[in-house]
Amino acid sequence: QRYSLPHIALEHKYILKCCPQMMELNCDGSRMAIVDIAGVLTLFDLEAGKGKGANEHGVPAGEVMALERKDCWDVMWSEDHPELFAMMEKSRMYIFRGLSPEEPLQSSGYLCSFNNLTITAVLLDEVYAFPDKPELDIMVTFETKSLRDSRDMIKLGIADAIQFVEDNPHPRLWALVSESALE
Repeated sequence: QRYSLPHIALEHKYILKCCPQMMELNCDGSRMAIVDIAGVLTLFDLEAGKGKGANEHGVPAGEVMALERKDCWDVMWSEDHPELFAMMEKSRMYIFRGLSPEEPLQSSGYLCSFNNLTITAVLLDEVYAFPDKPELDIMVTFETKSLRDSRDMIKLGIADAIQFVEDNPHPRLWALVSESALE
């Protein structure tokens, strides 16, 4: 269900064909990631069908997107980019830009934050194993492929790095390129 603020008036009801266990909304409220009780991740585009099928408040009907992943147990949207999200599948973490995944990273951490192209996860298994003396290495940081590739491109040449950042725009990438240009 979608409500308007500050009056809390019902704007629209969305019908899902699953029993959600976890739901995550992206930073601009246009998409929702849903993990059902069977561990299946689906994406729901809340703004699909704009201009057609809208209700009396002008809210579009929405639709399920063409992405479905099995064995998902955690998902998190980027705080600063509406197309980026990370999901945990078995003991692998996938980072998606839109519907395209990067290569998987080996991890069994629970996702804590995702911003500035960096994902922070906590290894809760380690916390449970040693609750009296938690180590700082239980917090793990991962970088997206575009951040790693930008660093590699800067080593090759600033012109290539600028072209790469123009193709994959993000404020953190522009800051990285500008800092290297000043050196």
